[in-house]
Amino acid sequence: MIGYLTPRDYWWGIPPVLDIAPSSDTRTRTRRISRSPTLDGGAVVNDGGYSESDRTITLGLRNVSRADAAALEIIAAFAPCRLSLDHGLYEGYVQSHSLTGATSRLVFWVYQRIA
Repeated sequence: MIGYLTPRDYWWGIPPVLDIAPSSDTRTRTRRISRSPTLDGGAVVNDGGYSESDRTITLGLRNVSRADAAALEIIAAFAPCRLSLDHGLYEGYVQSHSLTGATSRLVFWVYQRIA
């Protein structure tokens, strides 16, 4: 899969192309659910539904060159950023990144889905 990461407001060039590993977690969804035990042995479940802003997208990146790693470090310093994947365009924040060697990884916290 191919993806792009850019700052939301301004970018002065062509963003680096992200070669995303197939093992990356890009489609996981969670619900806002809480469960509390009751005195009678049952439970009370509060279901707040699903929100895009609860998503965390973890990308394993392959073949990151030094130039692309430098550009991604600059982009990750911007807040917020936009992440474009084959299944959507997301706005959010880079929570962490490790852009060294074959184990390059980027964790993106979604704020909202744009498209």
